[in-house]
Amino acid sequence: MRFRMNFGIVKTILIAVVILGALAIVGVDISMIAGVKGFVVTSPAIAWVSLCAAVLIALCAFLILFNSKYAFKSDKLIVTLGMFTDKIPYEDVVCVKQNSQSKELYLITKGLKPTDGEMSFKLNLSTQKTDDFIHALRQNKGDIVIDVFTPEKKDKDKK
Repeated sequence: MRFRMNFGIVKTILIAVVILGALAIVGVDISMIAGVKGFVVTSPAIAWVSLCAAVLIALCAFLILFNSKYAFKSDKLIVTLGMFTDKIPYEDVVCVKQNSQSKELYLITKGLKPTDGEMSFKLNLSTQKTDDFIHALRQNKGDIVIDVFTPEKKDKDKK
């Protein structure tokens, strides 16, 4: 089972703007290299480097937006962010904490070394998918503890 990461509207729009900006730069660079009137370049090497950089930026942003997911395999949870993948064995998962108000999930895992202690990270899931994610995690690690917490309100008058 796979779950796409949800970055929220603001981050998704920012990534889309980066993609569109990089593609606009690609268009300008191609015009410079082709010698279109009004696009004068004294050094074509600069336009080629700019073109390659813009393509690379657009590709990376596209991968982050469309290839970021959580996937359950038989023995591990695969976390993919763009082109980067982490594999978390189920035996390293300590528990899942869920915010009772926002429904956000936090995965608590063992550190890489025994001296590291525990690590936690927020899962980028839409609130509609949190129950399905917990269900899928329980299918693969039946003894998982789901700890529901209510965040404390910070008193602004406290010093």
